[in-house]
Amino acid sequence: MVKIAWCLSGQPRQLLEGNETIKEYIKNNNVEVDFFCHGWYNDKDNISKAPWATTREGSTVIRKKDMDNILKLYNPKSYLFEEEIKFSSKQFENSILYNNTKQHQCFKNISNCLSCQSSRQKCINLLIKYENSNNLNYDIIFFSRYDFRINIKLKINEIDVSKIYSTDIHNVNNRILISPALTVGSGEITKNIYKNIFDNINKYKNDDNMNKLINNHCKSKMKLNDEEIFMSNFLYNNYKISDIKFTNKIPNFI
Repeated sequence: MVKIAWCLSGQPRQLLEGNETIKEYIKNNNVEVDFFCHGWYNDKDNISKAPWATTREGSTVIRKKDMDNILKLYNPKSYLFEEEIKFSSKQFENSILYNNTKQHQCFKNISNCLSCQSSRQKCINLLIKYENSNNLNYDIIFFSRYDFRINIKLKINEIDVSKIYSTDIHNVNNRILISPALTVGSGEITKNIYKNIFDNINKYKNDDNMNKLINNHCKSKMKLNDEEIFMSNFLYNNYKISDIKFTNKIPNFI
């Protein structure tokens, strides 16, 4: 039997709507899924959001007590909830990565961007620790935001467990760019990409070859932005473009 896990990370907004979508998908595919959760909360202030975020992003009042709702909805195998961390960009200053980011609107969103990567890394390492402790291995891993609430049409029996799948919204005009709002597929690739997605930023921040690869494949620049960080780490871990399958059966996060 194929073993399936679902990782949820970041700010737990739109919990009920996201849960309805996930539970409907599981029901329609008649599968069992283990959940792993990492989440940020802020007991003193509104939680941070991107400068371009709209009301669709949901409530920015997320307290520690709200984390109980995650446990009720998902009953995760392992979880970690933490007070929101404000991340500094100082360690990246004067790097190729930083200088590219300065020229883009995402420069105002660096702390949130780093928060996303840290949460993803912590979440997948909860899963890896659970696998090691229980002598098991997940074949397919879904990795998404809590507020991903659009119906997913990609069926479990359509998934090639040697590939990672993404929406095809960014895959136009020879552009290769994965949206980390939801990825699904190979447990091995997913674990290898996410387990160091935060730590590795410092390793390639001045890598001119990586900058060129992102330019060539993504028609973008290597910068502190969600999609580019994912692709940079994907390539840094020596995966190939042929390891990605783009499909409109995974909707764009809107």
